[in-house]
Amino acid sequence: QPFFNPPRPEDAPENIRAEVMLGYKIMTETKKYAGEYVKNDLSCSSCHFDGGRSRNSISLVGVGATYPRYRSRQDYTVDIAMRTQDCFERSMNGVAPALDTQVMQSLLVYMQWISKGIPIYSKLPWALPSDLGNPHKPNVEDGAKVYANVCARCHGEEGQGTPIAPPLWGDGSYNDGAGMNRITTFSVFTWRFMPKNAPSLTQEQAIDVAGFVHEKPRPKFVSTHADKIRQIIPLPEEK
Repeated sequence: QPFFNPPRPEDAPENIRAEVMLGYKIMTETKKYAGEYVKNDLSCSSCHFDGGRSRNSISLVGVGATYPRYRSRQDYTVDIAMRTQDCFERSMNGVAPALDTQVMQSLLVYMQWISKGIPIYSKLPWALPSDLGNPHKPNVEDGAKVYANVCARCHGEEGQGTPIAPPLWGDGSYNDGAGMNRITTFSVFTWRFMPKNAPSLTQEQAIDVAGFVHEKPRPKFVSTHADKIRQIIPLPEEK
């Protein structure tokens, strides 16, 4: 079974160290190092704490060993570059970096480095489930109370974000095509990891606040690269 022990970026071999270090900086300060591709106020580390090296977030440790894989959203198999481009368009409400850009290559090398030692297509024990498996239906009114009492101190009363936490709705947040715009995804993340460093919500509270945030305004998803362009070209039929 894989174990969680991501290598430090600075320990990468000399021939890839510069790219790994840049990839880590892009992860943690995305707007500074990849600003032309970002149209909101988030960074990759808004969801992937410490550049995806933290177990207490959506970890990217081992992600290099889990792709290519089928994605139901696109209904075809995607590689890690396509998945990363998708994240820029959705979670960053931005533009997909081309494969041959320094930004994309540095991110790919970085994710591969922190996946060092993880066997290909391993089941990662630290990967998040897609939902809580809880039949509770979101109660938006209760979710508003949870937000005011627990979340607003870091994320702002109007979800606008603060210096210590990202915006959860409005123009500075992820768009409606992002994974976090799913109540299931948001509730799993919130239950497991929020408040940061001291998670304390019940599953029902996490589902309620997910429902509350889900109803708030946010940017619309517009693909710049392509569910159209990246359709898998079928093999010619046998004659």
